[in-house]
Amino acid sequence: MPDLSILCVNAHEPNFVMWTWRTFAAAGFLKIDIISVKDMVNKLTVCCIGGTRIRELWIAGHAGSRGQYIGADALTLETVENFRPDLARLAPLFSSGLPCPMVTLCGCNVGNNVQLELALQGIWQVSVRAYTEMQYAVLPGFQGRASVAEPLRRGPRS
Repeated sequence: MPDLSILCVNAHEPNFVMWTWRTFAAAGFLKIDIISVKDMVNKLTVCCIGGTRIRELWIAGHAGSRGQYIGADALTLETVENFRPDLARLAPLFSSGLPCPMVTLCGCNVGNNVQLELALQGIWQVSVRAYTEMQYAVLPGFQGRASVAEPLRRGPRS
């Protein structure tokens, strides 16, 4: 079974920006509407029934240098521990081997919060990427400098 590329889009706050992500961005990605961290984890778990794994995960929602919204949940350095039990359920769903699976936080300016990227990388043991500038779903590509937290070593996955 091929590994999945998935785009999770904030459905908690439907607006033009989220509509453009859902409609135009990430060609070839499976698109999933999410309303919370728990909702995202539950839906991604269902996607991986039968042994399918996630190669690439994009999380689109409003953000800022403090953190990324995942549905209605604000994921920040201050709240990441509250969400750790749910977020940790994703770790075994990522594909193994090279290239290392990648999670991209697609919100504006969240790449300025390297500590949050490192915290998520520590939970998932995959690369976590975010961008330092405003993001516009209708423009090609991501804007700004990419900030990437990469695992030092990937262990075997069962």
